[in-house]
Amino acid sequence: MSKDIKDLSVIIVEDENKNTEILERVLLGNGIKKIRTASNTVDALDLLEAEYPNLILLDLKIPYTKGTPEESVNALNIIMEVERINRIYDYNIRIIIISGTTQERGLQKLISLDKSLIQHMFDKGLMTEDSDKFKTELLNQINHVLNYPIKKEKATITLLELNQKNIFPLKTVDGYLFEFINTNIFSPFEKMDATTESNLSFAIIVKCGIVVEYLVDAFSLRITDSTKKKLTSLTDLAALKSQPKESDMSIRDRLIELTGRKFNSGSFVNTGIQIISRQAADFAQTAYRIRNDASHTGESDPKNKNIFSDNNFTKEHALSSITLILPIVKDYIKFKGK
Repeated sequence: MSKDIKDLSVIIVEDENKNTEILERVLLGNGIKKIRTASNTVDALDLLEAEYPNLILLDLKIPYTKGTPEESVNALNIIMEVERINRIYDYNIRIIIISGTTQERGLQKLISLDKSLIQHMFDKGLMTEDSDKFKTELLNQINHVLNYPIKKEKATITLLELNQKNIFPLKTVDGYLFEFINTNIFSPFEKMDATTESNLSFAIIVKCGIVVEYLVDAFSLRITDSTKKKLTSLTDLAALKSQPKESDMSIRDRLIELTGRKFNSGSFVNTGIQIISRQAADFAQTAYRIRNDASHTGESDPKNKNIFSDNNFTKEHALSSITLILPIVKDYIKFKGK
């Protein structure tokens, strides 16, 4: 059954005020009143965390936060998070990209992720060159969104094998971490069945968070025997469930520093020393937040508290955490290989 267009919840992610105003006018003029706006990645992800929309109108090149350069990788962060939400929590958030040009180099990388997720792409020029045509096309695409379900990718052994292949060089640069990931994350995922799914998925989620802790220390050259002991000592479910709740903000700040920036007085300040990518930092922070929610019944994410409080973990949740730690593992391989 299709949804009435007036009931849609929409987030507009656009850093040019005039374009935001045009989009708002089109939506309001057609009865869509649940509209929120963001001008950068950080604000958009905050809106997503607060409430999931039906549709995102996404500028292809946006700043990461206020005052930073406009780059397509910043839109990629939003698209990857939407894909994760759709697959793990069974939502149907769609994205319509508003691009300065359909020849943008980052465009193909974006649409290669999930062609059913990104419904359409508009050239920004159409917004001002032919406003009537733009309005008609936009409304046609929104109505298309209402009537076609998203085909969600499922957790498969093929995906697991791909992930394993991507981190194989880790065996050379940090055999200890490589063995931990294979033994405590990949192997349980592969052996999972209906009777063990919830417990093993939970364990994988928490151990992915532990990998983030380990890597934050490793990049800062702070690995100690106690750090390694923490990984090897967490072998049973009770120990994993009794993990203390760490500060997401502390991990976030350390990850941000590894991207060559510091967060100060509401904005980022460049430090000039970039060790990991922004995408790796964002995904690692998300994996760590999920680790905290899993261990502490979703205290920081009330939308999905039923999943965490009822221990209703699935293979999809485990794969999500595995996918989220891969970018920082890959950056660690590059870092150690220098």
